Amino acid sequence: MSKAVALAVLAATLLAAPAGAGASGAVTVVLTGTSKDKPGRACGVAASFAQYRVRGYVLFKGNTGMRGVRSVRVVVRRCSGTSFGIVKTLSVRSGADGRFRGRFQVHVRSDCYLQTFVGKKASNRAFFVVR
Repeated sequence: MSKAVALAVLAATLLAAPAGAGASGAVTVVLTGTSKDKPGRACGVAASFAQYRVRGYVLFKGNTGMRGVRSVRVVVRRCSGTSFGIVKTLSVRSGADGRFRGRFQVHVRSDCYLQTFVGKKASNRAFFVVR
């Protein structure tokens, strides 16, 4: 293989590599601190809902899928009638490896979901019910 071809292959490989090479770039979040999920429906959305108690804490952890991200925006939406509305927004620090975790307290019975954002990238929706 000639030097020119080898350099062209190397340049193409470097240009195609995503920022934070080796990372998938997908933002994910998982609810923790609950024993089981139950199928349910809220605001017309059928999903598996984690179970929490009133005045208890909702715990979560996730991964930004990228290195070097300092902060993750966490948005909690509650079902009200036929749509979900924002009830809480907080910011959580992420580690150098992109992992993060946090918790917040819920004071009322509700059907909600939590979603995290890094820039314009959004995570999956993690549904939970408070009873």
